[in-house]
Amino acid sequence: MNFSYTNRAMLEQFDASCIQYGKSVRILTVDCPALRLLYDALTAKSFSEQEVSRVIALAMEIKLSLLHTHYDLTTLAGIENENIVPELKKVAYMPLKDHVSFALALRRSRTAFALVTRIRSLWDKLFIYVVMTNESHDILHDLDNAKSKRRFFFKRYKFGVANLLPDELHEANNDIKILDEKYRTPELHGYGSIRGWVFDTPAEWGTPYVSGIMAHWNMVSKFAWKIFEDVSTIKSSFD
Repeated sequence: MNFSYTNRAMLEQFDASCIQYGKSVRILTVDCPALRLLYDALTAKSFSEQEVSRVIALAMEIKLSLLHTHYDLTTLAGIENENIVPELKKVAYMPLKDHVSFALALRRSRTAFALVTRIRSLWDKLFIYVVMTNESHDILHDLDNAKSKRRFFFKRYKFGVANLLPDELHEANNDIKILDEKYRTPELHGYGSIRGWVFDTPAEWGTPYVSGIMAHWNMVSKFAWKIFEDVSTIKSSFD
């Protein structure tokens, strides 16, 4: 049976399966957006079947991005807490002198890159969702063709959009700029840049690099909840 974005029973089962998956792998999985509730909201507004399918398809992408990002976040936190936070292990972390530390550095780099990449991809999906559900197709086309979706989005909506307030948008924009400047690399779009922080030794650490990535998650998570506050619940895999 093919998955249908307009089959409420399937959407309800998908929502439940996401929560159950989070429980099975012990990661935080939230009922945001609740696709079944989004379906109810869209059909109540007499959206066509094609429009419902289009909006829910994107919402499902966002929901999966949230789930995968939580997984990456949990993985990175686990690596740090097990290998970097304990003082005895921290002082033994010398990637350029010890092959075990070097392998750990590669794990940190790989996981951090995956996390940052997912977060930036998630932001773009959230931008598209807001435009798709509040603007005409012409504006959505302009966003798709924009060189920077971030700049287009925050310039257009600096005075707010839907239930997103100007201060919230300003804070989110600044947070994304910091993420891009400190952690984002252009590997997906051109020549890459080597980020050497994972090869630093404790004596050279001046910045808690990974904590900044983790802190940014609070911003994107809050933004997503704000967008979907009318079609989300308090359910989570940690209940």
